[in-house]
Amino acid sequence: MTFRQFLLLPSALVLPVGGVLFGAALGTLLGAAGILISALMKYAIARGLGREWLRPRLGATFDTLERHARRTGPLLIGFLTAHPAGPMAPVHWGAGLASLPLVPFALAVAVAAPIRAFVYAFFGSTLLEPGTLRFWIASGVLVVAALAPLAHRGVRERLARAAGRSANAA
Repeated sequence: MTFRQFLLLPSALVLPVGGVLFGAALGTLLGAAGILISALMKYAIARGLGREWLRPRLGATFDTLERHARRTGPLLIGFLTAHPAGPMAPVHWGAGLASLPLVPFALAVAVAAPIRAFVYAFFGSTLLEPGTLRFWIASGVLVVAALAPLAHRGVRERLARAAGRSANAA
């Protein structure tokens, strides 16, 4: 899980494998640890190499991004790390590029990683027993978790606006 981004493997593929191999409990623990270590590694690389290179190239845009990161950073990082379909990698890289301090970043990931890891490890632990009640419960949890943000009106409105822009561009 820690090095999956360098192998271009999505967490949605790696985390269920942990559930298949180790069961839901140990798969969750190992997956969450892998997410946290991976996030800290991306943060450190981005902070050490990318921040000073990116600042002069983005100018005022960089300052705007930093203000947003300070205001909503930990909450957004936590939500996108916990959500099974949330894009973790760009958010973790971005946190390293922004002025978000290490401790709030690490706490947000540490709290959120077990949620994502559990959803996928629980699902993975049932893959060898398809058709059982446990399998259907795990599948239902995964689908509900993935679709839950659509219950928020603001999310639906943003998606509609984005879909309208892409339709107009075509």
